[in-house]
Amino acid sequence: MKHRLIIAFLIGVSFLIAACPTDLPPNPDSATFSAPLGKATEVFEGYAVPTTFTVNPNYIAFQLNESVREAKASVSGDQYVYKYGYIYDNSDSEWNRFQFSQPTVGLSNWIKGFASQILEIKRSYVANQTLFNAGQPIYIIAYACSKEGETWNCHENKWMLNSVKTVLTNLYEEELPPEPGMPGGETTANSSMKSCVQADGSTAVCFLTKLNEPLGSLNYSYIWGQDSPTYLADGKYVESAGENKNSANYFQFINLTGMNYPVVVHAQDDDLAPIEGDYLMFKRSSPLWSYNLHFYDAVRFETNWTAAKEDFAGTTITILGKVY
Repeated sequence: MKHRLIIAFLIGVSFLIAACPTDLPPNPDSATFSAPLGKATEVFEGYAVPTTFTVNPNYIAFQLNESVREAKASVSGDQYVYKYGYIYDNSDSEWNRFQFSQPTVGLSNWIKGFASQILEIKRSYVANQTLFNAGQPIYIIAYACSKEGETWNCHENKWMLNSVKTVLTNLYEEELPPEPGMPGGETTANSSMKSCVQADGSTAVCFLTKLNEPLGSLNYSYIWGQDSPTYLADGKYVESAGENKNSANYFQFINLTGMNYPVVVHAQDDDLAPIEGDYLMFKRSSPLWSYNLHFYDAVRFETNWTAAKEDFAGTTITILGKVY
């Protein structure tokens, strides 16, 4: 009986060893997470570039009546993926854990080859619920490793950081009644946004609204590269003035202002016009939209051109199709 117990014990130990292969990466230290927020110079410190980690879609526009949307997080290109990932809740500054859907190797914490999961991107994750910070990102992290020779390469032992940009598509905080048509039963063309050619032949983002209608009827609060990919696409700012070639990734968007005020009105004007009569006039003299450029990381300005640091003095950047 004693020998049978010993044999059973050895079989059990052998099963556990087989179920937990030893040739696996070391588990990451999940206790040292830092929030990817704060000072501009510390935005992404401590995290790795997501070379094998993608999130699709990477842009979500919430309607006012929407509380949650979905995005797919995937890791592909590494030998092993840690079974847990985390999504950052900006509202309470906490990392929320999720688990990839693929099975692990034995009883380990590692998924072999490819891992993915459908995530709930909650509107509550955004800190400012009234206006949404312009393009406020929801951060998501994943950890993966590949063995190179006898050494595990886990992206410098760092979690890969990706994000989903989030905006509201309309800033009205309550349901509004439908707007009336023109007097006499006339109707006007639908509101839209399109790319149009200016007098000098250049192209810009143009906004068309109905007569006497607020710009907010476009149902846009922000316009991104997805809406105008040629002129608002994400880009990379590159310089090579110093000893090293440096770059900084950026994204662009247009913030529509004065959403609740009519843009073009039909009015009688006997003071400014050359001839007394009725005219189509711009209601507001203040800007209707503003252009925004955001660098993912803070760009350091170094006046010593021989230093191996970011030095963007004298370089150019393309904004709305024009080089500055």
